[in-house]
Amino acid sequence: AMLNVRYDRVQNRLIDRLQAGGVDLSGAASFDPLTGRAGITFAPQGDLSFYASFGQGFLPPSTEELANNPAQLGGFDRDLSAALSRGEEVGLRGMAGTQALFDVSLFHLDTEKDFDRYRVASRPLETFYRNVGSSRRFGGEVYVSWTPVRPLALQVAYTYAHFQYTNTTSAYGDISGHWLPNSPEHQLVADAQLTVARDLRLGVTSETRGAWYVDPTNVARVDGYTLLHARVAYRLPGPSGVEITGSVHNIFAKQYIAFSEPDPDTNSHQPAPEREIFVGLRISS
Repeated sequence: AMLNVRYDRVQNRLIDRLQAGGVDLSGAASFDPLTGRAGITFAPQGDLSFYASFGQGFLPPSTEELANNPAQLGGFDRDLSAALSRGEEVGLRGMAGTQALFDVSLFHLDTEKDFDRYRVASRPLETFYRNVGSSRRFGGEVYVSWTPVRPLALQVAYTYAHFQYTNTTSAYGDISGHWLPNSPEHQLVADAQLTVARDLRLGVTSETRGAWYVDPTNVARVDGYTLLHARVAYRLPGPSGVEITGSVHNIFAKQYIAFSEPDPDTNSHQPAPEREIFVGLRISS
């Protein structure tokens, strides 16, 4: 069994050198919540265990979010508060024989005072932030590792994420039941590694993400994609401990959006690099 109590104090200080209209808006913004976590693990046998946990959390506003003040030029936004969360997770992990490992979990998280972006007509070129309400997130994760024969190792991980707003009003209107931005419902990663010889390893990875929405209106969305990566590692013979590595990310140079932001300027889609090549040298004693 596990019990954890945590106290945080996050303090931001601002010196107002602008002093628009002769008003000094210097000050501080502090966030000091007390959170807790409790969990239990039960292992009826050495190769199988069950676990469950409950926890609380918080996310304070960033410096940028605090410093963009819609009420005045300068100073902190005094209306922003920390986002709060509480959630549970249950799962099991273990071994199937001597060749397979697995980990299966279910999770649930409720949040309050999530952050949102907006604009005001009097200052149209600036972005401001506010606490918009609440959300509910639940889903599951599955991880399996299998070694069918000693030179070959296979891994697969899948995540299902059902992230939706539960409040009814925001800068975007009624968003109850809408999906959270930048949160794909499905994600899948599969990997295979082959040890060709004692000093040579080859690997390939497939990465899949489902579609996701750009902002809480759920009008604009980003298409999902699948990428393929490859890698090789060769350890030079002898006692020197020198290993040369090389990898190619996105072998087929697929064009895709890495992430999106609910930017009021509609500059929301951030493209990722196409093909990337990495070469490395590792020296160990």
